[in-house]
Amino acid sequence: MNFLIKKFRNFSALKESRLLALEVYKITENFPREEPYGIAGQLRKAANSVKENIAEGLAERYIRDKIKFYYSARRSIIEVQYFLSLAKNLGYIDGFKKCKDLDKRVSEVKEMIDNLIKLVENQEGGNK
Repeated sequence: MNFLIKKFRNFSALKESRLLALEVYKITENFPREEPYGIAGQLRKAANSVKENIAEGLAERYIRDKIKFYYSARRSIIEVQYFLSLAKNLGYIDGFKKCKDLDKRVSEVKEMIDNLIKLVENQEGGNK
């Protein structure tokens, strides 16, 4: 695969995960202040972790280290999915369209991370 295409995909994943984190911050501003389980904080932390791990993976020189960061990003995006689902069930997120848009963005970022993992694992296979 062309180096520039790979680089673009990587940066797209970083950009989209950053936009997701911003969206999470905006949505959690409206969560109840007395919210007992700290869902807002956990959701923000997980969303930040997604973009941070993608960024660290991009900066890594060694393929095995890249893979570790991308798998960490994948675990974090699954946490985001869980906490968003919980927040919706608790009625913290209003509006069908808002929920649908958030779900779509999360799914897109998850797919980008999965593609990064496949891409890097294929590179690793070629370097053995």
